[in-house]
Amino acid sequence: MRAQLLNFFNESIDTKAIIVGNSMGGLLALELASLIPEKVKAIIASGAPGMGSMNLGIGPPKKSNKEESKEWFRALKKQLFVDPSCVSEQRLEGLSEFFSNRRSFLNMIRLAKESDRYDATTILTKIECPVLLLWGDQDKVSPINPWKNVPQLNSKIQIQIIENSGHSPMIEKPKEFWNSIEEFLKSTKIHAM
Repeated sequence: MRAQLLNFFNESIDTKAIIVGNSMGGLLALELASLIPEKVKAIIASGAPGMGSMNLGIGPPKKSNKEESKEWFRALKKQLFVDPSCVSEQRLEGLSEFFSNRRSFLNMIRLAKESDRYDATTILTKIECPVLLLWGDQDKVSPINPWKNVPQLNSKIQIQIIENSGHSPMIEKPKEFWNSIEEFLKSTKIHAM
């Protein structure tokens, strides 16, 4: 995924971009900022892995069929969100359909394992642009505690915690999430195009 994103940025982006990413997307955003600083204006990352793994106690589904996938996602959403009702049955159905495809299912497992082994501290000191780490206070997938000392590694990094939110605060607390981004961009004098 990193190679594809690097190609996209190098071939398609002429100005500096503000990149927002959650979970693996947050880690990729941080990685891009360390690799191509000339293309990245700011980063907003939420729930990124890379500071140790967390066992959610549900394990992957045994098979990649739609019904087992749906039950697995029901258990997962209880771990991902403080209020699981923020994920509709329709969205759950779509996720189950996507991950019932064996290739998608195996890619998800592989990426989860790779992100567990990744050490984000290796890239954090290289980042030159402003960074907002925007975390749910009850994120069980990528808990905030290991990230709390990150601003000591790089003064361009800020942390903000969203109360009563899990791994995806942009879904669970969208108003607070986007208000935090707007405040960050104003305080760092970064303007979106």
